[in-house]
Amino acid sequence: MTRSIIDKTLTTVATLNFADLVCGVVTPASQHVMAADGGTVLKIFPIYQNDPTTCRNGDYITCIPDDKYRSIIYFEEVGNQLISQDNYCISMQATVRLIGWFNLKKISNTLTSDYFLSQLIQTIPDKVADFDNLFNIYLTFDGIENKSPLLFSAYTYDEAEQQYLIFPYDYGAQRYTVNYHINKCQSTVSLSPNCGKRP
Repeated sequence: MTRSIIDKTLTTVATLNFADLVCGVVTPASQHVMAADGGTVLKIFPIYQNDPTTCRNGDYITCIPDDKYRSIIYFEEVGNQLISQDNYCISMQATVRLIGWFNLKKISNTLTSDYFLSQLIQTIPDKVADFDNLFNIYLTFDGIENKSPLLFSAYTYDEAEQQYLIFPYDYGAQRYTVNYHINKCQSTVSLSPNCGKRP
């Protein structure tokens, strides 16, 4: 549910002139890659399921810092908990982390992540319009996280990728609380004639 809600905010975030690769809630993916000694190493990195309406190829987009981008902005789902429920409605609260990586060479070397994060705070909407069986959807800014390479500790970046965490690059993170309600009344699902095939 949280993934669908965050996806509704992405078009707004993408309007920022420094925003380049903007993704929703990522999933850790793992892959065995060849090591220098001829063996293999397990790498874990964040991926986002591609929206077929975007101009990027492939079913998934990797969100690894890369010099070809001005910035990479994505979300991580931190937690999701039940608040209350009755016969008609479920009330939920989720916590998400926004991660921003910024290539100062392609934006401005006089600015820092503080500036970019403040712009994101102003851009993320406070409310998302009701959709599907979700309603009363609100996002609340919940603070800036400490700037530390530990923000990327869930992933196994090699030395070449780690260089993107020092000048002329910058990064930062902030948290949001997402409150939403789920309508428990059943609705009919419209099946696509191309079900199982990507558009």
